[in-house]
Amino acid sequence: MVVITPPNDFSMENGQWEVFTDRSNIRALLLSDDGKTLWVGSLGGLEQRDAQTGEIRQVFLNMDGLPDNSVNALLSDSQGGLWVGTDEGLAHYTASGQWQVFNTDNSGLPANEVSALLSDSQGGLWMGTIWDGLAHYTASGQWEVFKTDNSGLPGNYVRALLSDSQGGLWVGTHGGLAHYTASGQWQVFNTDNSGLPDNWINALTSDNQGGLWVGISRGLAHLTFSRQTELCTQFQIDTTTCQILIVDNKMPATMMLTARQTVMLQAKATVTQGIVKRVWAVIRPPAFAQILDTSGTPILAFLRLNLGTSPETPDIWQAIWNEAVYSGNYRITFYAEDNEKNIASSELDTVLTVTGGIDPPSTAQVQIHLEKDRYQRGEAFKATLMEDLGWGYDLYAEVLFPDGKNFMTLKNTNDLRPLNEAKPWYTPRQPHQAVTLFDLTLPTGQYCLFGILSPEQNDVLETLGKGLWVMEKKCFEIF
Repeated sequence: MVVITPPNDFSMENGQWEVFTDRSNIRALLLSDDGKTLWVGSLGGLEQRDAQTGEIRQVFLNMDGLPDNSVNALLSDSQGGLWVGTDEGLAHYTASGQWQVFNTDNSGLPANEVSALLSDSQGGLWMGTIWDGLAHYTASGQWEVFKTDNSGLPGNYVRALLSDSQGGLWVGTHGGLAHYTASGQWQVFNTDNSGLPDNWINALTSDNQGGLWVGISRGLAHLTFSRQTELCTQFQIDTTTCQILIVDNKMPATMMLTARQTVMLQAKATVTQGIVKRVWAVIRPPAFAQILDTSGTPILAFLRLNLGTSPETPDIWQAIWNEAVYSGNYRITFYAEDNEKNIASSELDTVLTVTGGIDPPSTAQVQIHLEKDRYQRGEAFKATLMEDLGWGYDLYAEVLFPDGKNFMTLKNTNDLRPLNEAKPWYTPRQPHQAVTLFDLTLPTGQYCLFGILSPEQNDVLETLGKGLWVMEKKCFEIF
């Protein structure tokens, strides 16, 4: 939309033009390396905001140096500037405020629509394009283009890029997931040759355990594999030589349990050199919440249980578990880490089929129970809280005082933190098991209790602002 703001002595010669664009459709976010600036890319331009207050400092449009107002991707250049992928080319905005534009007319870019950006960790840049494949702009200024007709790329519509931390990268396309190694080898995962449920890849992120979270057009997929298997394949080392860290599942492939029945989780972890530092089990329940952190990254919403060494056999790691409350199948994978930070996972999972439990809800939820909503002064008051599918969330239990401003959070039953200190519940949590918040008497007044599930290890106030809470509120009166 264009609006003319006429002065009193308006004429066509002295008319002032003010341009407005719709920047409500956010496509890309980037926090500057110094943490002071938040860059916001939208269909209506590029915003430079104060990272603490969110205040807009400047808006860049195509008249300011952007090749196009539709911004699809942002990436730091590690020198105070940033790379900007748009519908009409790639732009580099330097720390000194200069713009440089790359397009099909002045560079080796195969298409102007740049949809994804990734540093190659050597001063170069990887670019995904819409329908024209993957491009690589090297630190020496050379261009490489990978398409379905000249490489192992499974699709030319590239939506997501992720480093493999080994000099290669993962590429999400409309034709499946591809791994391009530092040695130039391609490996493709699609619906025909793997468990990938859909070939249209929209987003990628690491699970920090040697696997990948894959955002697809029909939901979320998780790719896991042992670290030593990946390295052996990459460097073409025979399996026997390459088995640095091995995790063997010592449980049966399938087991039948009743709800809350106790089971011993057990794995064997060995190393050919160094020591095993820790072993843990990741338990995927019959249902789980799909959780995003404040940057839009998926959070591993599964139970993670640490194992300890067996007194009789040091290389056997084990733990007792009795928290299977939902009916259905639980899948257990074991992981281990050595002193060199190598991570391996068990090649075989165990599936626990649980009967006699409750049906899991469709989404995460938290419930507060009060016996009534009015209590006489001096009367015993009790409140309990129960959560479901709370894995991946921090739990906050909060009481708002009668003044409507001050609050306290609880770290345990009847154990209040200092005034207005927003910290999570401290004691262990179990799904669908009531915990007592209060069992005491309170002064007169109107109180409100809040049960809050907030994405774990994220600022609770920031997650509130982004609508990421799962919450229940119950108010009561002491008279």
